[in-house]
Amino acid sequence: MAIEYNRATYALTTSMADAFGPVGSGEVVIVKTIQLTNKDGTNAADATVQLIDGSSNVTEQVKNLTIVAKDARPALVGPLNMITGDKLQMQASANGDIVATISYMKVTP
Repeated sequence: MAIEYNRATYALTTSMADAFGPVGSGEVVIVKTIQLTNKDGTNAADATVQLIDGSSNVTEQVKNLTIVAKDARPALVGPLNMITGDKLQMQASANGDIVATISYMKVTP
């Protein structure tokens, strides 16, 4: 079994879009944190993060989470286990204002 620690970043847009994944066949990904940072110097922005499983079921992790200007907020309260086919989608109320940093551990057989 191999364990890989890593991170990914994603700039949110006003369209709901794939931000992370899908998890590959036989893999397990444990998302440790998702930090949402508002880079805008003046305006607050809202963010939505949702998990889409391999059967296309949607589970919202946060919906319309307001992040004030020049601040960051967590989008998870604990680890998120992802299996084959799972992916994260994200959306913001303003293009380019919010960046997600995803810290995760990938386990492969």
